[in-house]
Amino acid sequence: SVYVPVLALPHRQPGVGQGLELALSRVLELARFSLSVPQESSDSAEAAFPFRAKQDHAGAVCILKLCMGCNQELAGGGAEVFQAIRADHATQLARLLQQAPGALQPPSLLVLTQSLSLVAQHRGELAGGLLSDCLAALAAAAGGTAALTSAAEVMQRCRAQRDALGASLETAWPSFAEACGHAEPEPLAKLLGAIAEGAPVGSLGALSRLIAQAFERRAEARVALFSAAVSLAHRAKEEPVAAAGLLEELLLGLSQIAWAELDAGGALGQRLMLVADPMVRHSGEAEATGCELSERERALLEAWSRCVWEVGRHAPHCLGLAASRLVLRAAAAAIAAPTQAPPARTLALLGEPWSDEALRARWRHTLDEPAAEATSALGLCSLGALVMRGLLKALVGQMPITAVGVVVPAAPGLVGGG
Repeated sequence: SVYVPVLALPHRQPGVGQGLELALSRVLELARFSLSVPQESSDSAEAAFPFRAKQDHAGAVCILKLCMGCNQELAGGGAEVFQAIRADHATQLARLLQQAPGALQPPSLLVLTQSLSLVAQHRGELAGGLLSDCLAALAAAAGGTAALTSAAEVMQRCRAQRDALGASLETAWPSFAEACGHAEPEPLAKLLGAIAEGAPVGSLGALSRLIAQAFERRAEARVALFSAAVSLAHRAKEEPVAAAGLLEELLLGLSQIAWAELDAGGALGQRLMLVADPMVRHSGEAEATGCELSERERALLEAWSRCVWEVGRHAPHCLGLAASRLVLRAAAAAIAAPTQAPPARTLALLGEPWSDEALRARWRHTLDEPAAEATSALGLCSLGALVMRGLLKALVGQMPITAVGVVVPAAPGLVGGG
């Protein structure tokens, strides 16, 4: 693999290494053959110098170097070399998903996917065929992680061939949706995010429905799936007309589901009432029992807050009143509870000085709405005043002293917003 750039010289500069034109093709044959030979090392990952134990398969690296140096040439004509390596890739992916002995390990398979993607980015039919291979393996394996990772890599690197990628997705949506019910959350979210940023506009509607369906049915995947909505927000910034309506509807749906989970048994309403009383509770004490956020609740709220923050910055017209109301009420309930681990992203959302005037007006309107939970104790009280009271209680002991750096910046943003 080290000498592949040198072996490519006869093809780049005929005057250098004349007569060695076949050397590169012979090295490629050896590299392809070596993919079926397991690469083993007597060194363990814990050895003093574990580089041999951790390095990718030499054959895959050799092919990567070849595709890095000659990707345009390999994409030309009949692309025979690409098609041969593509067949090897499909075989190795299937073997890995079947956990066959001697199959390439996931990092080495990803190197092979990167190699092919460097070539496929130049021609639509090559990119579409490679993505179809990954999606077919995904369907056959009912959500295999290696297939998800490979498909995401193709979507990211071959974004210039959006129409071809969209055609492959169009035929695979039914089986893809089925596989999403079993896939690991993080790789699934990465693939959905790559589709959001790399697929043609015509595919975004089906993608939005798929994200919403997975979010509703798979509670354990919700934290990760918020990142797919973030990717759609980035796309909406580039193409606001095409993606804006989809993103606004999707964000509201995700927000409603997240609110329903966090408010199970009226938990959020009970926490909001804590802000109104004069007691300062400390995490771990008897008075705080039952009102602190669980790890799951904190993770979901933080992912939700980050998503809303990203939408507000990149596609402010997609952050409507209904979604703003839900996330602000959830944030107010979160800071009302004592904790040793402050929700940093939620506090950052509260302190964000939105640059978009229309969004700032909607945010201000939401903060000015009355908070019914605190009316009996504080009289007529706005949601913004309730949040400010929660921040003050956090500063006097409900959050650790180290939280000052994230709690204090939220206050000026809150005053500016409401």
